[in-house]
Amino acid sequence: MDTQERVRLSKFLARHLRHDPAGVGIRLDPAGWCDVGDLLHAFAAQGITVSRADLETVVTADPRARFEWGDNAIRARTGHTVRVEKTLRPAYGYSALFHGTDARNLSAILADGLHAPRGRFVSFWNRIETAFQVALRQGEPLILTVDITGAWRAGIRFYRTTQGEFLADGVPPRFLSVVGGVRQDDTVT
Repeated sequence: MDTQERVRLSKFLARHLRHDPAGVGIRLDPAGWCDVGDLLHAFAAQGITVSRADLETVVTADPRARFEWGDNAIRARTGHTVRVEKTLRPAYGYSALFHGTDARNLSAILADGLHAPRGRFVSFWNRIETAFQVALRQGEPLILTVDITGAWRAGIRFYRTTQGEFLADGVPPRFLSVVGGVRQDDTVT
């Protein structure tokens, strides 16, 4: 499988395991897992020839680790717009969490804070580099940091997924600040 085929399959997987399982006739269990045999059958019904080895290549070669294997099952780790249960545990002991977004969102965020759509969460990272990569995909990169101590005292809870992403229902603007020194040329200073 060449790089172009791997990227195409990865995007197809992300679309259907995160957003539109019914679009190819697959079902996700409550935690977002899909039976590999069902997935391969659904791809074949769409005229897409994919082997289990192809899926394994996409999962293991993905630099962002967007997918994971279970017992004869596969799922997207994060980024769902369909409802799935996350494996969450409270996130204690972190001195900083970062959120990457498009700079065009700054005035709305400073006015209203960060809010997740219904049934979803706002994503944060404990590495500024990861937040920056997320922001790059959205447009002009802007990195925010969270006053975690103040947020916890105000009753805002942060949870860590098994994949290292941190989630919260939302964060009011008083606990957010802009991180300086982030440049468009993909370097964090």
